[in-house]
Amino acid sequence: MKLVITCDHRLGDQVDVLVDELNSRGPRERFLGKDYGAGLTTIGVVFRCLPKSVAGYDRGRLNRKTKFYGINLRLFHEEFASLPLHKKRSDIRELLQNNFLSGIRSCAAHDFDAQRFADDFSSWLAEIDWGHS
Repeated sequence: MKLVITCDHRLGDQVDVLVDELNSRGPRERFLGKDYGAGLTTIGVVFRCLPKSVAGYDRGRLNRKTKFYGINLRLFHEEFASLPLHKKRSDIRELLQNNFLSGIRSCAAHDFDAQRFADDFSSWLAEIDWGHS
């Protein structure tokens, strides 16, 4: 399993710094080579910190041909940019625990143990103890 966590906007909101900080805790290494079934080989998470005026929502996409599941997790720039760093971490963690894992559980990838992946991901978040307020 390949797990990629990234962001696509850098408007002075520190999302890129926080994603780098989270990635330094080893999600790629933790999940690389783990077998959750042949239904998915890659999962991508993209944090999008956009103005409220830009339409959009958290959205997951499954490509059965490439065995890829990707999800965009939205943060509102107007609110997020002014938060203290510990609250930004907490918000990112909450999106991962709730929206990302909910999307993984509901993606209809055949031959993919979504619940086991979600359990392992939740365990990893607990182990790294990142993003608690």
